Amino acid sequence: MQVPAVSPALDYFDHPWIACDPGSGTLYLTFTRELVGLFVRVEFARSLDGGVTWSAPVVLSGDQASGARPVVGPDGELYVVWHDFGTSQMVGRKSLDLGASFGPPFVVGEILDNQGSPPASYCGRLPNFPGVAVDRSSGPRRGTLYVAWMDRVVGSLGPNTGWVYEQEPNDLFVSATPVAIGQDAYGVAEESEFAYRFLQDLFVFEGVAGTTLQ
Repeated sequence: MQVPAVSPALDYFDHPWIACDPGSGTLYLTFTRELVGLFVRVEFARSLDGGVTWSAPVVLSGDQASGARPVVGPDGELYVVWHDFGTSQMVGRKSLDLGASFGPPFVVGEILDNQGSPPASYCGRLPNFPGVAVDRSSGPRRGTLYVAWMDRVVGSLGPNTGWVYEQEPNDLFVSATPVAIGQDAYGVAEESEFAYRFLQDLFVFEGVAGTTLQ
């Protein structure tokens, strides 16, 4: 499917995600469409013939939404869940007829984000798109919808107590550079690391269970 654009400079299409119903073979596509200055919203299309043809896109969300994920349940039910950054919520809709129609939006949960407006979890700085799954087993939770996402820390930052520079070798967990909560950690990829290992500097810290860290 080729989605028509109004203007390459103003009309953007991003974050495509596809799912397949193994029972019917129906393909589902969600994506974000942004028309600069007017909206950022979730749109949806489906294919009933293995991707040869696609339905015209339909709008599922309001005008401040992105990062949709489609997922199919064990009985063919279709969920689409996305980040509504206008309301700071994870929102979804459900279809029981292979995507021909959708029920009203439902709220999955509130998103905590006190790092600025518009939320930093949009605007490309910290994508906060949901992870979505449905229990397709034959167990007691069959059909249960699960959604996971990232909240941003709520509260005030603790004091900065200095900084630690990496100590090589620290590209294995057993040799990670110690760092304390409240310190900044710095490192660099040495040229010698290119030859035989992934470029990585590992740090390790200890803390009390339940402590919130940023």
